[in-house]
Amino acid sequence: MPTRRGARSLTLSECVKLETRQKTVDAFCLERIAKDIMAPSLTRLNQAVMLCRNGLLYEGGVEGELRKDLIEQDLLESVISLPSGLFQQTSIPVSLIVLNKNKEHKGYVRFVDVSECFVEGSSKQRRLDLAKVETLLSSVGALAKSVGLKEVEKEEFNFSPALYLSPEIELNEDESLVSLGELVELLKPSKEETDQASLIRISELSNDVFNAVTDFSNLPKKEFKRGRQFLLAEPALIMATKGEKLKPTYFDSSREAVSVSSELFVARIDEN
Repeated sequence: MPTRRGARSLTLSECVKLETRQKTVDAFCLERIAKDIMAPSLTRLNQAVMLCRNGLLYEGGVEGELRKDLIEQDLLESVISLPSGLFQQTSIPVSLIVLNKNKEHKGYVRFVDVSECFVEGSSKQRRLDLAKVETLLSSVGALAKSVGLKEVEKEEFNFSPALYLSPEIELNEDESLVSLGELVELLKPSKEETDQASLIRISELSNDVFNAVTDFSNLPKKEFKRGRQFLLAEPALIMATKGEKLKPTYFDSSREAVSVSSELFVARIDEN
């Protein structure tokens, strides 16, 4: 990582330790790298690659402003989703952000998902299957795609590859796919302000396919982090954006407002 005079690169271990203290280390590093890329003193290639937690790809606040700047300056060349379990220090899923001042395809960003390109190693630690990764990086299909900057802007500068990559689904002649946005109205964050609220994560959603009602009243209150969490104060259906199941769960607005983590999406319910 390029550094300024008097500064040094953070090791992955140091980043993990700071991450557990809820510091946005990756946001700081990304901002610093982007500024250095625009500086004439960088290497002749004018490139940089950063390993980051996936939250940096979609969270609001400072992270959202950084992503917007990268798109407006056309610095982002590609985003690559990696498998979880690659590092001994942490099992969280991570991604690579590739910045390039002189990228070949101006006006486009390449999104690639290599999250399944791994082999199991010793001590349950995974290793990248480099042959599969190399194939995906040079291909076009369900797991690799170049997207125009206008489309990224339309998605509010979300860098999550899964948002732009469609899985291969076999359909019969009389079947067709419909986006979730065509079926339900997705809610935008409430403008209400609060210091603390009960936080709903994927683990709190209902696992019962026959009963979508869950009691959230006993959840402890935690500090509300605007940009990373969604304040919900009206009837809604909450669903997971990760994992194999949507886990649809009903939220009753008769209770006080709750905070919803960024790994969930929320749809409006008409109770009339």
